[in-house]
Amino acid sequence: VEVTPMRLTPKVWRQVAWMLSRKRDRLDPLEVLAYIPDDVPLADVGHWASGVVAYLNGESRNAAVVKGLRRAENLAVREEAARLKSGRVVVRPEQVCCICYKRIGLSVFVAYPDMTLSHYQCHRKRDPFS
Repeated sequence: VEVTPMRLTPKVWRQVAWMLSRKRDRLDPLEVLAYIPDDVPLADVGHWASGVVAYLNGESRNAAVVKGLRRAENLAVREEAARLKSGRVVVRPEQVCCICYKRIGLSVFVAYPDMTLSHYQCHRKRDPFS
């Protein structure tokens, strides 16, 4: 006995394409194409095909937007770091180290973001990994 594949009408293929388009985010388009017979006109599965193309374009667009946002955030952080590094600190003779409370004088010092100062050696003893 010879088994012949069932022939579906164009209307049925359009309904199948509509159902497939609702699951386009879960189905691999290349696998779906492998199951569609070669003699089915593209117009009959056009709803699914256009939906898959739109979905894939949307995914790519979303990835590009996320990449652009991350790049902008990185640039903002770098700009802030450059601004903080380029800041000036004026050391007055009466200023003391916030750790050992000795005068800073002509010593090498570290300026913290809250504009307090410490000797470099005091800073290294307090936070050896910085």
